[in-house]
Amino acid sequence: MAVAVAIALAVLMAVYMAKLRRKETRFGEAFEPMMESGELVVRYRARRTYSRRTNEATLNSLGISDELKQKLQDVMVDRHKLTLGKTLGEGEFGSVMEGLLTQEDSVLKVAVKTMKIAICTRTEMEDFLREAACMKEFDHQNVMRLLGVCLQTVESEGFPSPVVILPYMKHGDLHSYLLYSRLGDSPVYLPSQMLVKFMTDIARGMEYLSSKNFIHRDLAARNCMLNENMNVCVADFGLSKKIYNGDYYRQGRISKMPVKWIAIESLADRVYTTKSDVWSFGVTMWEIATRGQTPYPGVENSEIYDYLRQGNRLKQPPDCLDSIYSLMFSCWLLSPKDRPSFEVLCCQLEKALEELPDPQDPDEILYVNMEESSGELGAVGGREPNIASGMCSLGPLKGTETVATAEIHPPGRYVICPQHESQRLLNADSLESLNLTGSTPTLLLQPSTRATPVPTSEMNTSEEREGPGGKRMMW
Repeated sequence: MAVAVAIALAVLMAVYMAKLRRKETRFGEAFEPMMESGELVVRYRARRTYSRRTNEATLNSLGISDELKQKLQDVMVDRHKLTLGKTLGEGEFGSVMEGLLTQEDSVLKVAVKTMKIAICTRTEMEDFLREAACMKEFDHQNVMRLLGVCLQTVESEGFPSPVVILPYMKHGDLHSYLLYSRLGDSPVYLPSQMLVKFMTDIARGMEYLSSKNFIHRDLAARNCMLNENMNVCVADFGLSKKIYNGDYYRQGRISKMPVKWIAIESLADRVYTTKSDVWSFGVTMWEIATRGQTPYPGVENSEIYDYLRQGNRLKQPPDCLDSIYSLMFSCWLLSPKDRPSFEVLCCQLEKALEELPDPQDPDEILYVNMEESSGELGAVGGREPNIASGMCSLGPLKGTETVATAEIHPPGRYVICPQHESQRLLNADSLESLNLTGSTPTLLLQPSTRATPVPTSEMNTSEEREGPGGKRMMW
């Protein structure tokens, strides 16, 4: 009996000591048992040193490839230098949080991308770290850069959770910014100059990536970030690939893909090139020009491939310049070799931006949201019954000499209107012209329609068709 008790005590002691050893992390954290006032007290101790050898041991515990460990080695950050703040956004597999990164002579506000390690596989964790390793190579003002990677201990798991540290983007993702500028509680007027500037920033970033032989594969407004200086950075490289041999990448397995942004050849054969990124850029330009609308309204994801094979393309937004639409239209040509390069797109957009006049005073124009069942229209007032449909001409806007347009989307409608006007503009179905005093330009409001087809053709047929501005193009 005494022998059995002794063995049991020895086993318990061994288990206890093993647990103490496991508590020590790569940052040197340890828990020391002590006796105070007759009770067992556990004291926390943090080692101040942070060695390369400790890094390797921790990376080894993740079970990732040697190649990936080597890429991450020189971007590892001491977890004690990072302080986490509030959550900025959360998804199914992770979240983004505010953070403060302590540097040698300053404290930097950062965004911290984390994983929900409990529901992610090892493969997903490795993909997460590969994205970080991919960003390590980037150094351009219009491309998201990596600040560092660290691992934090998760008590419920037997291995640490990876954390990616990125620059803080004050205005969040571009798609949300565009939507809130139009439909938010405090709408913001975005002049054409700013929209073209957003397009130019993205083109510059993509030109840089293509020069480094990277294809993004998921370019969209939602994957572009806007910093405090209103500069756009291309981000979210979870699907990006570097091309070492040849100029294309073939996806080896089926996965969820953003079909409304994907080039037609990628939908057909899962082949990706820089020119398929150009197609996605054209769709992103359309998102910006429409201030965040979803491409191909009314077309289901499962219908997109056939829809494009029939020759359909996105319609020109009402207030989009012809020159800008011609550029985005050229991104959707059937043959990839006929599409412009990002270098050409950059030059054309920079030229267009230079030729635009100074933006109009935003105080002259505001957006107003029209909810289906609400008469609370702020400065605009309620609805007027029995209004004629179709395109209607309104009186001039005071203090402006330009023509503005707006789409009407039932049941949630919005219009552009002069500030402080109180006339009733809309009812449930249509629009009425107003007699406003003034002498020159008019405000045009026109009904919205779904993307309309150009003459149909099969994908394997190339022929000349009339494109933007009456130009003949090969389809």
